[in-house]
Amino acid sequence: MAKTRVRRVRTPGVGESFMFDLAEEYQSFAQAGAAGLRLRGADTDAEMFPPEGDARRGLGLYFFQEKIRRASQPVLRILDREFPDELVVYGLPGSPARQHVTFLELMEIRPPEAFAREIRPVVARFIEALEPVLRNLRPLRARFRGIVANESTIVLKGYPEDQSYNATREALRAAIVAAGLPVLNRRQVRIFHTTIARFRRPVRDIERLLSLVAGFAETDFGAEVYSDLRLATGSVLMAESQITEFYAWQGR
Repeated sequence: MAKTRVRRVRTPGVGESFMFDLAEEYQSFAQAGAAGLRLRGADTDAEMFPPEGDARRGLGLYFFQEKIRRASQPVLRILDREFPDELVVYGLPGSPARQHVTFLELMEIRPPEAFAREIRPVVARFIEALEPVLRNLRPLRARFRGIVANESTIVLKGYPEDQSYNATREALRAAIVAAGLPVLNRRQVRIFHTTIARFRRPVRDIERLLSLVAGFAETDFGAEVYSDLRLATGSVLMAESQITEFYAWQGR
C-alpha cells in the first residue's frame, strides 16, 4: 500500500512549516493503542450512557457525515454483535452516538455549571476570531480506509485529499491565541478520523478485540466531501439531543 504523505505546507498566520506522514501517524496510534490496551485495559466512561444522563459539554468545530456512516454499517454491526456490553457504537440505526469528524476541539467537555460559566460567555468571541480564517472555507474530500483502536476509542482512518487541512487548523489556533481566547493545553491530534466506538465497560478479551480491529485495518469505506463546518457544543456521544449549534461555515 502506498503511503499517504502530507506535503510541506506554510501555515497561514503562524509562519512555520511542518511535514508529517498520515500513514505513520496512524501506525503510531495503533501501536500505542494496542500497548495501552494490553497494559491498562480499556479506558471506560460510565457517565456517557445513557446520553440524557450526561450533561457535560465542550466546544468544537465539527463535520457530520452520512455516506461514511452508511458504508461502515457492516463493521459497526460486527462490533456491536461481538462486544454488546463493552462498546457504544457510533452511527448504528437507533444508536444515540453520532458519527462526526472533530475538525478542531476548542474547549474540553466539562460539567454543566462550568460550561455555563466558562464556555457559553465566549462563544461570540470564538465566532469573531474564527470567521476571517473560515469565510473562504473550501470543501474537503477525504477517503476512509481501515480502522484502528486505542484505550478509549475505535476510529476510522481518514486521508484527506486536500492536505492543507492541518494548515487551516494551525491558522485557527493562531487566531484563537491572537484573540486572547482559551487554548487547549494538551496536544491535539493531527489525524483526520471519525470515532465509531467507545468503551463503556472493561473489555474481557483484549486480544479478540485487537484481532477483530486488525481484520479491518485496510478496509476501504469510500470517500465523503465535507463542506458544512459547524461550531457547536461537544459531548462524548455527540447525540443530536446534546448538540447546540452556534454557527456554520459553508465551503464553496
